Amino acid sequence: LLVVSVVVVQTTRSQIPEQFTRTQNLIQGEDTSWQLRLILWQTAALGAFDQPLTGLGTRGFGHVLWHYLTPEQRDAVASMKLPAEATDIRYMGGSFFRYQMPEQEEVIFNSVLIDKAHNYILDFMIANGWLATLLFATALVSGVIVLSTASLDTQAIALGISVYLLFGLTWFATLQVDPIIWGLFGIGIGSALHTSSDASKPIGDTTTREIKT
Repeated sequence: LLVVSVVVVQTTRSQIPEQFTRTQNLIQGEDTSWQLRLILWQTAALGAFDQPLTGLGTRGFGHVLWHYLTPEQRDAVASMKLPAEATDIRYMGGSFFRYQMPEQEEVIFNSVLIDKAHNYILDFMIANGWLATLLFATALVSGVIVLSTASLDTQAIALGISVYLLFGLTWFATLQVDPIIWGLFGIGIGSALHTSSDASKPIGDTTTREIKT
């Protein structure tokens, strides 16, 4: 557990200053990320009904986003993702916009690529469908309960998983952290089940072996 904790700290350490800066900007009203997240969550909730059984795959949200955005939401996304100096912005379809920059005559065509809803559950639901999401949520809740009722170590893992899920309400899965989190989750479940099986054995129960001489 100590080794895993060190790896997690080293992986996320570089993101801490950025989070402090974003929090400060949010308090000062200079961070528009929450406005963007609200728009993404609204369109993701609509897109989750497109293929409720099978889902749309890992890049599915990028396909449904521009389909469900209203013109007002589309303009808001463009103003947040395109350069602030851009003028004469026009939507061209899909994720493409055309615009011009000051002191430049040529017209610029640019694609605004957003393939994550910034919500772990919504991203999972769009990618894999409702049934897979229900099974995932059931296994996750059951696993956290098992971890919470075992040893102190597994309770710490349950707390860490819960904090990560709370973080996931406003973020998405990352290759840097996800394998560590779910690997730790599996190790914790195995440890909890082993502890439970040991506790269920009667005190003094031993297995005798016959030694042939």
